[in-house]
Amino acid sequence: NSGLHLSLDIPLEREDWNRECQTERRHDPPRNAKRERRRSQLHEALFTTSMKKMHPILETSLFEEKTMSDFEKMYTKKMSIGEGATGKVFLGVSKSTGEEVAIKEIHDKVLIQNRDIIREVSILKSLSHENIIRLVDVVLTADVLFIIMELARGPELFDAICDKKNYGEADALKVIRMICRALHHMHTSGVCHRDLKPENILYASEEPDAPIKLVDFGLSTSTAELTENSLGTLGYKAPELFEAASVAAPGKKFLLKVDGKACDMWALGVISYILLCGFPPFFSEDHFKDPDFQMNAPFWIFFNEETPMLREQICNGVIEFPSPAWDNVSENAKHFIQQLLQKGTSRHFLSPESN
Repeated sequence: NSGLHLSLDIPLEREDWNRECQTERRHDPPRNAKRERRRSQLHEALFTTSMKKMHPILETSLFEEKTMSDFEKMYTKKMSIGEGATGKVFLGVSKSTGEEVAIKEIHDKVLIQNRDIIREVSILKSLSHENIIRLVDVVLTADVLFIIMELARGPELFDAICDKKNYGEADALKVIRMICRALHHMHTSGVCHRDLKPENILYASEEPDAPIKLVDFGLSTSTAELTENSLGTLGYKAPELFEAASVAAPGKKFLLKVDGKACDMWALGVISYILLCGFPPFFSEDHFKDPDFQMNAPFWIFFNEETPMLREQICNGVIEFPSPAWDNVSENAKHFIQQLLQKGTSRHFLSPESN
């Protein structure tokens, strides 16, 4: 039985695909018309000649179609533990290693309509770092793509901030160093995250000294693909993203070229600021400058909607360290944040051991 090989190493022309399908029909007739239609649709979604130019990182991706029986021999799928925009996530166990894993189940209709899933998988396959969630396996069947990931059992950094209100500087430094190391690995591997925020940083376990894991690479991209730059989460966007959007033609998705690595470092600056004081460096409304409000409101309320004031504050890049929240924070930490939240600089990588 000849499996369907979805190789993104070399984009296929339509004629090449048709020729390959004709050869398969002669030697191994399709099981049914639905499979034939699905293959054609997958070709449209995954094998267009523009894919390599748009997403160079896809050269590392390779999928071989298996049966559902093959999947069940490798993994046990248990209870549902979450659901995202593209599919459900289940607790699973590898039968060969006994390792508990997270299994994301994406049906073919979603896969055909969403190329970013393939890009995310391809990028994760290219990364290997203790502070980046690990891609364990990918299993493609006739109807479903199973993405098997390392299971992180700890809380989101978002929840940890809410529970503890703020970290001591030494605790924050541990987290920031781990994020720096993960970003350094990504950037030297030619990858930008593009949606770095506390919600996308998990603890590996509930243990006090558990490492953090960067997750959710759905908006990530190679450093060679930096024009689709209107994406990301409002409060963590770098000023150049707003500036690029302001000069783009109305309705255009592809804007000016923006350095994705520098945008990741800006987001790291915002996260570092929040870790050290419990509220963000930029606010949507004037009354958010009230110190009592800052110290008692959950920080995500500051990012609920884009307002002229929030956009202006981010684009001006003026950073303040108000009392009393910053009274006991070192000058080194403040200088580190100022370096990351500078407007008009490259903000290229700062060593995790600096500061």
